[in-house]
Amino acid sequence: MHMSKLYFVDGYHGGIRGHMPEGSWQDILHTLEVYSDWKISLEIEPESWEYLRINDYKTYHKLQTMLEDPVTAKRLEFISGSYAQPFCWAVNGESNIRQLLNGMEVIKRHFPDIVIDTYAVQEPCFTSSLPQILSQLGYARLSLKNPTSWGGYMAKLPGEIINLFSHDGSSIPTVPRYICEELISCSATEASGYDLSSLEGFAEKCNLHGIKAPVGMCLQDLGWAARPFVQDIDVEYVTWREYFERFGSRVAGEAELSQEDVLVALPWGNRILQEMLRNVRNAENRILQAEKLLAIAEAQNVKLDQCHIMLENAWEKLMQAQHHDGYICATCGEGTRLWAFQSNTLATQCCSLISHITDLALEAVSGGQAKEITTEQETWLRVYNTVGNRRISQAEVTLGLDYGIHNMKIYDENNNIIPSQMEPIRFNTDGSIGAAVLRFYATVEGIGYSTYRAVPTDTFVSGVGMAIRTANHTVEISNNYYHVVFDLMKGGSIIRLYDKETKRNYTEGIKGLGSLRGFSVSENRFIDNMNSFAECKIKSNGSIYTELCFSGKFHDIEYQNTVIFRLHDRRIDFETTINFTKDTDIGYPYEPQEEERFHGTKRSSCREDYKMGIQFPFSEKPTKIIKSAPFDLYESKLTDTRFDSWDTIKHNIVNGFIEFYQESSDTGMAIFCDHVNGYSLVDKLVTLTIGFGYHGNFWWGYQPLRGKCTIKYSLLPHASDVGQANVSYEDALVREPLLVQRLSCKPKQNNFTAFCCESKSVETVTIIRSNNKSQVRLFHNNYKSEKLTIKSNIPGFQGLSADLYGRPDGREPNDIRKLEIKTLI
Repeated sequence: MHMSKLYFVDGYHGGIRGHMPEGSWQDILHTLEVYSDWKISLEIEPESWEYLRINDYKTYHKLQTMLEDPVTAKRLEFISGSYAQPFCWAVNGESNIRQLLNGMEVIKRHFPDIVIDTYAVQEPCFTSSLPQILSQLGYARLSLKNPTSWGGYMAKLPGEIINLFSHDGSSIPTVPRYICEELISCSATEASGYDLSSLEGFAEKCNLHGIKAPVGMCLQDLGWAARPFVQDIDVEYVTWREYFERFGSRVAGEAELSQEDVLVALPWGNRILQEMLRNVRNAENRILQAEKLLAIAEAQNVKLDQCHIMLENAWEKLMQAQHHDGYICATCGEGTRLWAFQSNTLATQCCSLISHITDLALEAVSGGQAKEITTEQETWLRVYNTVGNRRISQAEVTLGLDYGIHNMKIYDENNNIIPSQMEPIRFNTDGSIGAAVLRFYATVEGIGYSTYRAVPTDTFVSGVGMAIRTANHTVEISNNYYHVVFDLMKGGSIIRLYDKETKRNYTEGIKGLGSLRGFSVSENRFIDNMNSFAECKIKSNGSIYTELCFSGKFHDIEYQNTVIFRLHDRRIDFETTINFTKDTDIGYPYEPQEEERFHGTKRSSCREDYKMGIQFPFSEKPTKIIKSAPFDLYESKLTDTRFDSWDTIKHNIVNGFIEFYQESSDTGMAIFCDHVNGYSLVDKLVTLTIGFGYHGNFWWGYQPLRGKCTIKYSLLPHASDVGQANVSYEDALVREPLLVQRLSCKPKQNNFTAFCCESKSVETVTIIRSNNKSQVRLFHNNYKSEKLTIKSNIPGFQGLSADLYGRPDGREPNDIRKLEIKTLI
């Protein structure tokens, strides 16, 4: 009987941050010499090579020699090339590009002639825009197999080798997780070989599904004793490059990769994980702002070499903080070895560098004027915008003031009075204001700045506030867009959210909008704050800015919800904190038996609808749900997000925002979240997770909730669909607030624009300045192609199309496809 042949990609993953014990490389290279038919693929953290060079130069040099030898070099392939191997679906788009660019740069310092053109990984480090990113970086092939599947796996796709597309139309030849490739145990896929019995008959099964050259893969841990992984079953070892060279002509069929094909799950709402995710996302946002601030400064012929060195260091810290083990193993380790502690520390170090870069960049833009002092009491305020479109937003700055000042008016360069609001936070002995928070509406034309003049007035006028208390224990707010009513007797939840433009009342026929709800294991029932009384402190109530703070307690759980309204803003901002004063079990009431804790597939942490969450009920089921992802915007196919086990994962994840569109009224509601998070959709109820504390299985174990969980989110009710409402543009405004610099005297230049794109659907992700040349990275948040209209004052910038390395690629620079990543130089 003819036995079908199974090919196998063996190799190693890990490195000095994951696992790379002393002696591992001597063992691996020696074993390569012993087994002449063994071939290995290496997904190794690039920093590891410098460690090996310093601590074991003999082995390091031996590896270099083997890579230079044409015979042994064919048995070794470097794959992925990522700097810190992040979960690509959990970070932002630009981080995925930098991880690959920086990783390959580090590897080539040690092995200059190495070619990295295969993307294959051991963990689920995928995202829907990967085909586009990889094709622009010159990768030739992709594997969607990830043998270690604790954190998730890819959806099955038909075919042996297929063309895999991103939504922009880019594609790359790909070996998928086969349509017949099942999950095994609670942590792996069938083709991994972890359970050798799963490989018995696997090739024959694949043949029956038209897969004539089936291939498995396992990248072993560096800490394991070196040996070919599959020894009791006849396989032919290949590298991915060799496999594609032999069978790549068989490419047949195609598929468009959806983010919902990336089937991954973490215990969203775990307090330690949540804090880490918020810190890393904050660093991701701030580092891109810092890059664009440097671009503003250097567009005005200011040299900031020191800042670029610090920026490179900041990127290294951020990329290290994004290591996938910091996510999947967040609560593993003790003390400073705790993975979440390490990621938090790296994110904090990154942000410290960013603060220093920002200070130096702003000082450089103001030039020598920082040393000049005005003799007038008026104050000059420069407002910086890093969003690449024309922007009218509320700016905020805290000022210390001279004696005798009671209020201030804001003027633009044409001496027009600008709507403003002053919030005193300190008074002098003469009754004048010693310090205040000043808010005003600023207009900036793209990435650049505008300057405003603050002039003292004799009397303090607070203006008419947007909020009023009523005798019915409610608080009402009205701005240019909404009339909103909060009910203090129902935990401060929203009982009316009326959109003045669309005439839609989002609370009609529902209750509990913005309330808290979760399943209490000890009480064996769902609990919420709808029957608790909320105190309301009106922290600020002015004509353009109002801030409310609701607080209360239910079932021994303390909560605080801060809500911000701005006069001319469609977005409503929230910050919610819940405080568990004792160990509290909140989640799906499934407690695994002892033998299931490490090997069971059912997990309490999978049920998002049982966790403590913020409730968003709808009167009718949304017609369409749109979710953002790293360099992607896609329609969700999930009509019910519930699953309760590792082998039935659904992609119930918010990375940026989620949009609920109602066709009958042509209106929508977007929810923005300040970190990668889980959500639940059951019938007409959407829940955004804020807290989970129960059983997560394996290394997560049993972790009750104790202490504070905090989340920032925003609501954007709007007319029309996600594109016409410019929801992605609003998301950029959340991520990149205006920055205000106080000048010491009248500036020589009031306004400056480094770069501006006319279309709000085109995001200017970053501006990279290197070797006196600039790269402008754009992303098109739209399902239709359009013409680019840009304005630039960047020296040497020609507006030519380039690949992700910044090399001219000959493409049309003035067109941008749907959901395209486009680089201009």
